[in-house]
Amino acid sequence: MARAPWSRSERGRPSSWFRRRLAHRALPPASPFIYGEDIYGEEPHGRHRARRRRLTLPHRVDKALSRELVEDCEAFLAGQFLARAEPRSLAVPVWVWSNVLAHGSPDDIRETAAEGSTAPSGWRAARAYLAAELLELQARGRSLEQLQHDVLVPMELHFAARADARTWTPQRWAAAVRTSIDVYGGSSRL
Repeated sequence: MARAPWSRSERGRPSSWFRRRLAHRALPPASPFIYGEDIYGEEPHGRHRARRRRLTLPHRVDKALSRELVEDCEAFLAGQFLARAEPRSLAVPVWVWSNVLAHGSPDDIRETAAEGSTAPSGWRAARAYLAAELLELQARGRSLEQLQHDVLVPMELHFAARADARTWTPQRWAAAVRTSIDVYGGSSRL
């Protein structure tokens, strides 16, 4: 009985036909770095291993991805994630527009509110309007940090979890945030 060319040889590794076929197929540019020499579980000295090694990213790629992740986390917690997300994609998710409101310092929120006079209608104008509302609440003696902790951070996470939030308009987003702020403002916590 003839074996299929893709079946394993007696020693447990793919047949030479299959290895040649793999070598000729189109792989993404990073795959030579990712797969390396150890794709078939061979030891450098030719000793056969019974199980395959785990495929890992090379150190330099792993280090670059780790650095990018840390920078993204820092930008997120500082309320500056929009500056990192906007150049990467055409459609910025709704929760990213909420980021500066939920995590930004009072100076960041002042800068965002000042963008309202120069921003055309749309996401930036809605964000500037909400930032101005937050500054107005702060001027009336409300705690910005408490408002961020109790309302804006949970709303940001809620927007990230909602699949339908991708289709929202700036007006719908601003109305949802404004309603939550009003409901919170009506409670006795402020």
